[in-house]
Amino acid sequence: RGESSAAENHALLQEVAEKLKSVDHILKRIGLSSITAPAVATSSSAPRNQIEAWLIEITSGVLGIEELGVADNLFDQGADSILLTMIGSRIAEEFGTEIPLERIFDDPTVASLARKIHVGRADVVAQPQMHNEWPGRS
Repeated sequence: RGESSAAENHALLQEVAEKLKSVDHILKRIGLSSITAPAVATSSSAPRNQIEAWLIEITSGVLGIEELGVADNLFDQGADSILLTMIGSRIAEEFGTEIPLERIFDDPTVASLARKIHVGRADVVAQPQMHNEWPGRS
């Protein structure tokens, strides 16, 4: 039950994330404010390694902000439970490791997410499973 339940939860989170992207896109096209309104970011520190850099790309893309430091609290940058769920889903997709939402809430920073990925999967240091639509990648 645990494995199928986790897979079902992941699929459901992916579906919710895709629907939220669609709603956000429609709102932007008709000139209404986004449901993921960009917050003003204040970068507290630069990424110290490639995993933090990839996590900043994922997280800033989901939050709709251009600048994000590894120590910035994601709630302060406009995150909420839905956006953190989307971030967690992208991490699972790209890095092949799932971080429970309550663990993301414990310390919602890029630095903390990177530590959780290192603990959850030692071989992730090599490279995440990159996809063609990855921002900034060709």
